[in-house]
Amino acid sequence: MGEYELTPSVMGPFWTGIPILIGVTCLAKASYFIFIRRHIPLAASLLSWGIIVETASYKVPLVKGNDWNVSENWPGIVLANVLYGVPLVAFYFAWQKKTFRKFILSVSPADMISIHACRVAGSAYMYLFLTLDKPNYVTLMVGVFDLVVSTTALPLASYVRSVGIGAAKDTVRKWHIFGAMDLIVPFALFPFNLCGVVYTPIQSLSFFFQHPIANIVLFNVPLAMINHFLFLTQLDAMVEENEKKKKT
Repeated sequence: MGEYELTPSVMGPFWTGIPILIGVTCLAKASYFIFIRRHIPLAASLLSWGIIVETASYKVPLVKGNDWNVSENWPGIVLANVLYGVPLVAFYFAWQKKTFRKFILSVSPADMISIHACRVAGSAYMYLFLTLDKPNYVTLMVGVFDLVVSTTALPLASYVRSVGIGAAKDTVRKWHIFGAMDLIVPFALFPFNLCGVVYTPIQSLSFFFQHPIANIVLFNVPLAMINHFLFLTQLDAMVEENEKKKKT
């Protein structure tokens, strides 16, 4: 068995823990938009996407084993990239509609920050780093970043509720930059790792596309990236929207 060929014995409690956590996260997000924000289309989209991701991760071997054998794995690699891109493309087109933009900006910034607590699933990367004989240092980086982001999400959300997004703006911006780096760095390394330059396949990153880690990559990561993008590009608009709410 390859060092990063993920099996129940290698993943331990995370073999079932990750799919369960992603499922709970999906249900929590959908319930929020059904019962609190009353946006059924967005809730239905999240539920549908969660089902697609869980099914694809479990049923479709995106990569075979722990290496980047492009001749064997290219269909799965293409599929993984398509699946990853679907939420990003869907959000881009939805964002073009003024009503959707207005709705998103009306969502509580504290609530949007809170959902990052689900990135505790990334503790699986730390588990791999600490338990495997030949650890991959990308797992250390991603694991540390995910644990920091997930454990600080709720305290930061509480702080934003307490002082307001305007007063917390600088802290929130820095936190989102940190969180975005957690997602950008490993994805920037994927093509180099795949082609055998910079970060060689000896330390293969193909495990990111194996079940159950694929659940994190295909569900948590694109939605977290959208969340970070919103805060980093629309923070002033969020502050303005919240100031309007205070006056009404």
